[in-house]
Amino acid sequence: MNRDDLRDLGSEIAVLFSRIENTLKPQNLKEQQLALEAKLADPAVWEDRKLSVKLQQEKAALQRQLDHMDNLHTEMMSVQDDIALLEMGEDPDHLPAAMIRAKRLLKTLNLLEVESLFSKEEDAPAIVTIHAGAGGVDAQDWADMLRRMYLRWAKAQSLAAKEIDASPGSEAGILSATLVISGPWATGWMNAEAGVHRLVRISPFDSAGRRHTSFAYVEITPQSPDATEEALDLADIHMDFFRAGGPGGQHANKTSSAVRLVHKPTGLTVTARNERSQHQNRATAMAILQSRLHQLRQDEEEGRRKEGARVEIAWGNQVRSYVLHPYQLVKDSRSGFETGRVEDLLDGNLSEIMRSVLLARREE
Repeated sequence: MNRDDLRDLGSEIAVLFSRIENTLKPQNLKEQQLALEAKLADPAVWEDRKLSVKLQQEKAALQRQLDHMDNLHTEMMSVQDDIALLEMGEDPDHLPAAMIRAKRLLKTLNLLEVESLFSKEEDAPAIVTIHAGAGGVDAQDWADMLRRMYLRWAKAQSLAAKEIDASPGSEAGILSATLVISGPWATGWMNAEAGVHRLVRISPFDSAGRRHTSFAYVEITPQSPDATEEALDLADIHMDFFRAGGPGGQHANKTSSAVRLVHKPTGLTVTARNERSQHQNRATAMAILQSRLHQLRQDEEEGRRKEGARVEIAWGNQVRSYVLHPYQLVKDSRSGFETGRVEDLLDGNLSEIMRSVLLARREE
């Protein structure tokens, strides 16, 4: 570690910051903010509570972006000052602290570069549904490992994560689970995880200690901000109530608080069971169903998905492979990203591999 390393980091930071500025265009953000302020100055807007709240949220989001860019610009100038001081003969003991600051800023900018590419719709809570696929009990355990991985990633990113439903496996793990991850750009980041995930390992469920391959499917749906029961035709929905079981304590087992909705025209099914109240579970299930229907219509309009089509959760469809035996490797087939830090990823340190996928999509 020397001054040349710090100088190289400073150059990389300056190029990356300029690239982000060209994408975000702070001047355009300021103009959008002024336009929102003009709308909010109209008394008629405040008579529509839903509209006024939406405009205030948009204005606050723009302000957060502008403040963030200002803070990062200040940090970038501090790095340049560190470089100048060291070249002028500043105490070399100052170098390690300067390197730490520069590396931290570079990491932040790498993540911001991805977020600058997200669309407005991707700044929404992500409905994450995990399904066990081919592989029997191993696949059910693998689905549970993915659930744990995403919960840990959300916590590390200071995002809120809530489990809506989980169906236990036959011997271990889960058949499926639904999470809602909320916070800045939750859907944008989680879109990198959509698809079939493959695991290769020595099975803990095989008494002969043989290697097994198992699969799980991750589905990502942005939660619609306008998702309400009133927006659905209840005649199209079959509704079941049943005892939740599992998490929730004695109350959940004694009352039919869990809700299952089936949208008859499309076959989409949503279950919510983790709230103690049937009313809360019904409202949650309705919101998720509407969000999935909205996404289905969008996909069909864009030609990405035919009605009723579903990917096979098995060999040949994986977007990412996690190999634990005979060597350690994670490889994403979309970006070509590889790492031997398999356990690190399974502990939720996903941002680097997510970034590689999302930037690779920009090049498509």
